[in-house]
Amino acid sequence: MHTGTIVKVERRLKPFDYTDFHIKLDNNEQIVKWDTPSDITFTEDGEPSTKLAKFLRDLKIDVQIGEDIDLEEMLVGRRVQFMTRNETHAKGVFAKIVDGTIVPLQEQK
Repeated sequence: MHTGTIVKVERRLKPFDYTDFHIKLDNNEQIVKWDTPSDITFTEDGEPSTKLAKFLRDLKIDVQIGEDIDLEEMLVGRRVQFMTRNETHAKGVFAKIVDGTIVPLQEQK
């Protein structure tokens, strides 16, 4: 399990509408990135139905249907923990955040 701080949130529209979350690891200066489609939708029962809506729920952020939100304002500086796995590509081996594992960091008292 890794811990870190969300340091940047940015939305990109090409080639698809995605939101990128940049997380600075606690144990070094490395920044890992996690991305998700930018749509936030809910089921008829009000349950999150998209990856980003579920991510916000996991971070204990209450988003209402139709509400305008500023993800950068809400998330930059937030401490989180998450798991990674190594993936091999033509350019080398890279750490990738495992979907569904980013949760608020429970600070020890």
